[in-house]
Amino acid sequence: PGASGNFVFLRNTDGTPPVQLGTGAPTAMSPDGTWAAVIDTGVTTERIRNKLTLLPTGVGTPRTMDLPMDIEPIGGDALGRTNWSRHSCDFSADGTRLLIPFGRAEKGPPRVYVYDLPRNSMKPITREGVSAPLCYTAKR
Repeated sequence: PGASGNFVFLRNTDGTPPVQLGTGAPTAMSPDGTWAAVIDTGVTTERIRNKLTLLPTGVGTPRTMDLPMDIEPIGGDALGRTNWSRHSCDFSADGTRLLIPFGRAEKGPPRVYVYDLPRNSMKPITREGVSAPLCYTAKR
C-alpha cells in the first residue's frame, strides 16, 4: 500500500494500540464486529469506486468483490475532495447484507442497493434517482 491510500485501523477503548486491518475507505462495521467493510483503495482524490472489501478484524482473509455498479460517497469537503469518513453504508442486523445508499449502474441515475454477502449478489431496492442515507432493517 502506498502513502496515497487510507489505512483502516481498529482500536479498542481500553487504551491498547490500534491494529491496522488494511487499506481502503472505511464505510461500515459488521454487527458482530468481525468484518470492516471498505470501499476500493481509499484514494481520496477518486470519487467513484466499484470494489468492496471486507477486512477481518481478527484472523481471516480479506474478501474483495467487484461490484456491478459504482459506489459514490455521500459528500465531500469545501475543496471538492471526497469525504469517505461519513457513514455511507450499513450492515443489516444479521450481518448478511450491506446497504449501499448511493450507487450508479452503467452511469445511470443513483439508487439504493443491497449487497447480499452469502449469495454474492447485488439488487436495487429503490427506483432510479432515489438515493440517500436511510435505515435498513433485515427481514428475519
